[in-house]
Amino acid sequence: RGPSRQILPVRETDSVVVASEVVGRDKDVAEIKEKMLNMREDVVLCTIPIVGLGGSGKTAVAKIIFNDEQIKQHFEKRVWLCLPEMLETKSFLELMLESLTERKLEVQSRDIIVKKLQDELGGKRYLLVLDDLWRVDPTILWHDFLDTLKGINTFRGNCILVTTRSERVASSVAVDLHTLGKLAADHCWSIFKQRAFVDGEVTEELVSMGNRIVEMCKGLPLAASVLGGLLRNKEKHEWQAILEGNPLVAGEDDSGQSSLKKILKLSYFYLPSPHLKKCFAYFAMFPKDFEFEKDQLIQLWMAEGYLHPCQKTTVMEDVG
Repeated sequence: RGPSRQILPVRETDSVVVASEVVGRDKDVAEIKEKMLNMREDVVLCTIPIVGLGGSGKTAVAKIIFNDEQIKQHFEKRVWLCLPEMLETKSFLELMLESLTERKLEVQSRDIIVKKLQDELGGKRYLLVLDDLWRVDPTILWHDFLDTLKGINTFRGNCILVTTRSERVASSVAVDLHTLGKLAADHCWSIFKQRAFVDGEVTEELVSMGNRIVEMCKGLPLAASVLGGLLRNKEKHEWQAILEGNPLVAGEDDSGQSSLKKILKLSYFYLPSPHLKKCFAYFAMFPKDFEFEKDQLIQLWMAEGYLHPCQKTTVMEDVG
């Protein structure tokens, strides 16, 4: 039997990013910041969607902006939420208030929540990031949410930054979209190189093969990162196997999204043991964006018989 929703709380996605890992997005960051910092004086609340393929770096760009010093100075309050679909307004407001106060709310009415948000946001400019929004259905929920926020804080210059892979969602929340294009080949190579060549000798032959492998990434930074990590410390023949007609990667169209899925699938098949594959596949039992308690997850793996003694220890919890 799969785990129930009650034992695993919805996660609060963190906004921390390692700037050195974000490559080739300086122009995108600058353009979005320009919109955020130079709104028309009569705008109370502006929505800016960042739209792009899965793995294109939308969340990374949003994190860079969220942690930018100019943005911190401009917006007195900042809230980061990761929600796959539009909730009814009260639930959204609860999550905002919990983030601002860093306290879990008791059951309260919408009116009380609104008043508490007015105390937190009144007279202060704020930034709200909604990361990885998949659905806004029906759009009446979105407009109710916006109207409530405008009533909570009439201070001008507030901003909602939405990341989504759906152009339909992006068009539902704003007219002016910011689309993340594919990375240039040299930027993808830089990401791949950071992951693949951390240790060991770098030969001209591996560099040549690596450049050809990067072409499979179709300009998606996540694909470059995954393939680079996959091939780290691997032998030359394993690099060659990726190049020579691997059915999981070769022969894809130019969209890149199908290639990304198959590259991710390839990384699963390269896991070093059947037991690890079972443990990894077990995550499919859980809803998207749920946080795992480590000890609890190990107990679930043990119950399924996925863990086995190793040379270092026979204690199943340590193996897990």
